[in-house]
Amino acid sequence: MTNLSKLKIVPGAFLLLDRDGVINRNLPNDYVKTWDEFEFLPRVPEAIARLRKIFKRILVFSNQQGVGKGLMRSADVVRIHERMTRELATHGAIIDHIYFCPHLESEQCECRKPRQGMIKLAQANFPDFRAEHAVMVGDKQIDMQFGQIAGAQTVMIGNVTLHAKTTFRVVPSLIDLCDIIDLS
Repeated sequence: MTNLSKLKIVPGAFLLLDRDGVINRNLPNDYVKTWDEFEFLPRVPEAIARLRKIFKRILVFSNQQGVGKGLMRSADVVRIHERMTRELATHGAIIDHIYFCPHLESEQCECRKPRQGMIKLAQANFPDFRAEHAVMVGDKQIDMQFGQIAGAQTVMIGNVTLHAKTTFRVVPSLIDLCDIIDLS
């Protein structure tokens, strides 16, 4: 089920993306630990290229607790992100910056979504970043909370049952986000 009301975007808005489940496939009961395990979701490069023409900047925010579990190192995540951004760039899909939290959920760190540590880093790196003018896209409730706490509009990717109190929009995939944006 989707709620495809138009998403009002102001000039200079930032797009905030989760990684796993939005850009690439989630691995069931596992983590993407190497580039060989990384697989773009259908039409993601095309979607990001189109969204790049709408948004001033595109930032990725990702919890990567596989690092904290010792399944991979931060350097492995960085290598995956470097390759991902190179591959996307060949399609005109430019990511401005990627933030990730390597900590375990049990560590209660400030950088793990939905806490706002990564948002604070983005605000420091991009002085023109205004969360209230941003759109956060994720595939989990924690992503929606992250965006809502920051004051951003929120969009969930996937097949989600909506309830009367749902405060976010839902689209089947990232390419579908392009169809609900209102630039007027």
